[in-house]
Formats: sequence, structure tokens, C-alpha cells
Amino acid sequence: MGTLIAMARGIRGVENLADHTYVKCAPGTKEWGCWGGKSGGRQIGKGAGSTERADKIAGTDERGGITCYLVNGVCHQAANRILLPTNGVLVTKAKGYAISSALYGPFGRVGHWPCRAPLHQHKKVKGDLEACRPKAMLKRRAGRALTADEKLDWVYAQEALALYAKAPKLAMAAGVTGSTQDFQVELFMHMARFHMGRMMDGRLARSLRSARAQVERRFSSAIAKPAFAASPASPGSLAQDVDKIAVQLQDRLGSILTPEQYETLLGVKRGEYVLLADPTIVKKLERKQ
Repeated sequence: MGTLIAMARGIRGVENLADHTYVKCAPGTKEWGCWGGKSGGRQIGKGAGSTERADKIAGTDERGGITCYLVNGVCHQAANRILLPTNGVLVTKAKGYAISSALYGPFGRVGHWPCRAPLHQHKKVKGDLEACRPKAMLKRRAGRALTADEKLDWVYAQEALALYAKAPKLAMAAGVTGSTQDFQVELFMHMARFHMGRMMDGRLARSLRSARAQVERRFSSAIAKPAFAASPASPGSLAQDVDKIAVQLQDRLGSILTPEQYETLLGVKRGEYVLLADPTIVKKLERKQ
């Protein structure tokens, strides 16, 4: 069985932008770009898994089925999908990941036509790519024990996948629906309950749900035109909308949570705003229009 490695790198010149993430195999030379570049990063996680399956999930465009950038997700969600064969490795340690996950979920928004992005896991695919196999046969070694963080990621991923298993019907609807919005809010609440644990009581849970639902309505309105209209808005316009919504989400959560709770949930200090739209990717999309 091969090894899949989660990679992350900062975007030069933009300090408050989330890290770009991608996936590669070891000890081979295959990488999956996840909407962006696939070099110059640092390792943030790894696990054993079928590289054939990872390649099938990635698809020929290496985007993991995240059909529309900023609508279904960003590179974080694409990378998490490609890492599915590891049964739990996520790009948790990437800067801004918790914020993108709060907005899109760990594996992205399933979306609607033409931005339909169902979570195809290709569980029956086995084996490893030639490019991901060692050049020489290595002695079989006992696998290392999981770290505490990896165990948490594994549990979180399995619980999230159980929620996604209920989502395929959402992708069949003609547009954004109340059920779609409810699903995204529930993904966020799962994230909040899992990471905050005893920090969250019933009153705080209700406040968080209300805040996330408010942001979800704004997000659904923002993606409705670029996702479904005959004349979609420019990627640059969508990027501005998504970044404003990401900041609004951080503001709303910051007004509800204590500094300690905020950092526990989002992995950054309150007031350290993180943006999600990678300007390099957005520029490439605009040139294609």
C-alpha cells in the first residue's frame, strides 16, 4: 500500500490568506494540485492508502470533484477528498483550514448543476500507481502508532463522512434549497461540537447555529448567480463575495465565543482574519472566461 502526503504552502505576498494545499505520494513522484500548484510545500500529514484510489478520486483535473472553485470548496476540500484512502488524514494543520471547513465542510459542498460535486469515494479501487511505488522492494515494517491528533482526525473524518452519506439527494435539486443550507449548518455544528466539547453548552450551541445559518443564507445568495445563471459573475467578483462572507463568519463567531473558544474552534486568534480566495487561481479562471 502506498503513502499519501498532505502538503501546504503559504501564498507569497498575502499574509492573511489561507495556505494552499495539495497531495503527493511517497516515495514516488506523483502530485495532485487541488486547483493550484503542487510544489514548494511542507508536509502537514501522511497516511497509508491506495494511490490508485486517490488518483481516481482526484480525476484528470486533480480537483477531487470540487467542480467550481469557491462554490463547492477550495483546495482544502479537494485535498481532503484525495486523502480519503488514508481513512482520516485531513489538511487540518494548513493555515485557514478550520475557516474553510466551517464554510464548506471538510469535503466540500455537494452543490447543484452546473456546480454539482457529489462525494465519489471509489471505495472499490485498490492498488498503487506505478509512479508511487518504490524502485526497490523494501522490507515490510510495522506501521507506526497514530498520534493523538491523527486519532482525532480519524474520528472526525468518519463522523463527517456519515453526514455526507445523506447528501447525494441534495445534489439533484435544481438550485440552492433549504435542505442544502440545513446540511451545511449541520456540518458546521458537527465541527463545533467535536472540537469544542465541554466548552459548548446548549445556549452557546443555539447561538452558533443561528450565526452559521445567517452566514449560510448570505453565502447561498452569493453563489446562486455564478453557479446557476446563464451569465455567471466573474471569478473575481465571486472571490470578493466569498472573502467578505468568510470575514463575516469570523466576526459573527468572534462576537459569540470567548478568545479561548474562538481559537479552539478556528485555530487562529480572534481578530486574525483569514481569507480563502487564492488570487493566483482566480486570475487563471478569469483568463479562461
